[in-house]
Amino acid sequence: EDYYKTSPLWQLDNLEIVGYDPFSYTEQVVKIKYQEKECTLNVDNRSAENNDGFDFELIGTTNAKIAKFNYDANNIPYKLYIPEKWNEYVITEIGDEVFMDVNTEVRYIIVPQTITKFGNSSFKNSSSNIQILADQIEIGSSAFEKTTNLQNFSGTIVSLSSRSFARSNITSVNLSNSITYIPMAAFEGSNLKDINLRSNLVTIGYSSFSGTDIENIVIPSTVETIEGYAFMGTKLKEVEIPSGVKTINSSAFTSCEQLEKVQISKTVEAIDDNI
Repeated sequence: EDYYKTSPLWQLDNLEIVGYDPFSYTEQVVKIKYQEKECTLNVDNRSAENNDGFDFELIGTTNAKIAKFNYDANNIPYKLYIPEKWNEYVITEIGDEVFMDVNTEVRYIIVPQTITKFGNSSFKNSSSNIQILADQIEIGSSAFEKTTNLQNFSGTIVSLSSRSFARSNITSVNLSNSITYIPMAAFEGSNLKDINLRSNLVTIGYSSFSGTDIENIVIPSTVETIEGYAFMGTKLKEVEIPSGVKTINSSAFTSCEQLEKVQISKTVEAIDDNI
């Protein structure tokens, strides 16, 4: 006897979905193949965002931030489009700890271009697939620490905090010229491989890149201090310390097993033991 059963698509084994982009606010033609059967759907992502499940707080007179994510275990969205507006207010910020510990039950989180500031621990420990669309971004302390599915983004980071991306899966970031200090453990233990340090940088902070996958780094001539453990345990093969550097603290390059050559300028004034 034939019968019908309703199940979420993501629970079906051997399901093939063709032509669907969960991160795109577009109308899409999607093909679904399952058990030798095929169907075509018109999916309109343009109306996917809404304000359900959020608490908001005003910022000034025109903007707002997301203060809380309210979905419970019985009402969790598979794909979450964070809204651009709350009533007439533009949403520009995600508050502290809003999406901390959110797991893959929320499979996708799409952050719109209007949101440029991420509060402390806003996505810490999240395993959701996160895409950020903003052009310029401010990152709070531990905002993306231990995220496992953060997508590389093209936006420029204009401010960093301690442990912003520590132990995350991020592999590449763009830094703004406005950043003069890489904070403590900002990328510690992450999958970071590609980064360009900009010409206004003055201090590379304590353990900021330790344990990352960085193989090559160009230290700008504006840098004056490389703090302890800054590049400990990285995959660096060669390092040139420019003339602007005055101080290199303890263990800055310790445990770099692939490091073959370090060229240090004579103008360096202080080098701690065991760098």
